[in-house]
Amino acid sequence: MSKRKKARRPDDLVAWARRATAGIDQSASMIGIVDWTKSDKDSDRYWTFAIQLGRCLLEGKPLLLIVPNGTDVPERLKLAASAVEYYVDGDDVSVTAACKRAFESIGVFVKH
Repeated sequence: MSKRKKARRPDDLVAWARRATAGIDQSASMIGIVDWTKSDKDSDRYWTFAIQLGRCLLEGKPLLLIVPNGTDVPERLKLAASAVEYYVDGDDVSVTAACKRAFESIGVFVKH
């Protein structure tokens, strides 16, 4: 049997991941307002969301996805999400309403 070398973790990556997910510990759920059509897969925003998503799933916290109408949300991501709500791009009232619907779907009722 061959011996495997212990994988090293880059300290800067671990530090970045801790900073990116710090708020998840204090939150009861994660709400992601995401537009994949505008997200470059090499951007910090994309990778921050990816690491936050993973942490949320590992912690077993509700994941609420808020996406523009017409967005193709991957099926496996829909399965992992507690709610997927859609909004009209560029309409802040629509975003707020979508967030409210998502929270209500997990039993959190928002008055405004």
